[in-house]
Amino acid sequence: MYKYILKRLAITIPTLFAISLISFLIIHLSPGDPTAMMIDPKTRPEDRERIKKNLGLDKPLPQQYFIWLNNLVFHRDMGYSLVNGKPVLKSIMERLPNTLILMGLSYLTAILLALPLGIYSAVKQYSPGDYILTVLSFTGISIPSFWLGLMLICLFTVKLQLLPSIGTISPDIGDNIIIQIYDFIKHLIMPFFVLVFTNLAAWSRYVRSSMLEVLKADYIRTARAKGQSELKVLYKHALRNAMIPLITLIGLSLPDLLAGAFVTEMIFSWPGMGRLGMDAIFHRDYTVLMGTIMFSSIVIIVSNLITDIFYVITDPRIRFD
Repeated sequence: MYKYILKRLAITIPTLFAISLISFLIIHLSPGDPTAMMIDPKTRPEDRERIKKNLGLDKPLPQQYFIWLNNLVFHRDMGYSLVNGKPVLKSIMERLPNTLILMGLSYLTAILLALPLGIYSAVKQYSPGDYILTVLSFTGISIPSFWLGLMLICLFTVKLQLLPSIGTISPDIGDNIIIQIYDFIKHLIMPFFVLVFTNLAAWSRYVRSSMLEVLKADYIRTARAKGQSELKVLYKHALRNAMIPLITLIGLSLPDLLAGAFVTEMIFSWPGMGRLGMDAIFHRDYTVLMGTIMFSSIVIIVSNLITDIFYVITDPRIRFD
């Protein structure tokens, strides 16, 4: 197992290099110019060229890449935003806590609910409760997250005026910490519900499907024939093997914890990593976009490694040696 982990870590460096090179080329070769978003269209061509020179955008593309790569590798510097001049790493660190709170709470809630609901649907297959959960699950899978978010805003913000729909805290909230926490929770409710509902719908179906397959296995019938209690059969023998597909699904979704839910954060103007990346795309902020891509790539690689490790912990039959 340790050799496998070391091998995976060794592959990480060339993988990140390839990701950075391909991303850099795609971003800089795509139509558009970041200076067009910052200056007046009537600006003289010589002034625009001067701005490009100040930003380092006049250099050949390979030179721009190696300057960026050198700063990242040897100075741990992701550069500065082309729009506001703020250090990219500082922008990421400012947005990261908001994404961790939103994504962490929603994912944890979805996992804790998906397990018992999926197990119940599998054990009580074709019961009224199973049919109700099936309808709700397919509804959650079918509804686009942006549409659900907009409907919640129309209902709870526009019609009922109960919940705010923008940002994390109201601008005129004052200095009282209790009131600030309460206001933050109010801002959190709707994006939290959107992410929980959509993820819970998919994950509970995976748990149900996996449990149904495991419950038909011979060793489950043997465990029951030995007189073991149903709870012990379900949670000691069946659930552990049924968790393998769910671990894969959660492992693939784990990068969202740090990368953010782009659509949800944009709908609710939640100042997290997802919105930072989307703003960088809209403003053609190359340095910020490269910073978010590299940060997300590292998280994806690490999460895939953690998922493989959990395979071994969950199922002793799996070996990577």
